[in-house]
Amino acid sequence: MNVNEKTQKLFKITDITEDQAQALMNIACRACEKAPNNADPVELETLNNLRQAFLSAGIQKSDNKNAD
Repeated sequence: MNVNEKTQKLFKITDITEDQAQALMNIACRACEKAPNNADPVELETLNNLRQAFLSAGIQKSDNKNAD
């Protein structure tokens, strides 16, 4: 029997400022909101995981319209 094993690495983002974390949160939110219907589901899941990690760290989505 042929079994393909994939090893997944987990990455932790460190050494970024709170402002950089806020910017990444805003980018992830905009990308999910503007994603086309045929967007890659793996990419959308990754963006959602990033958003969830920032929410867990206390970073909220910015309502700043100038962030675009």
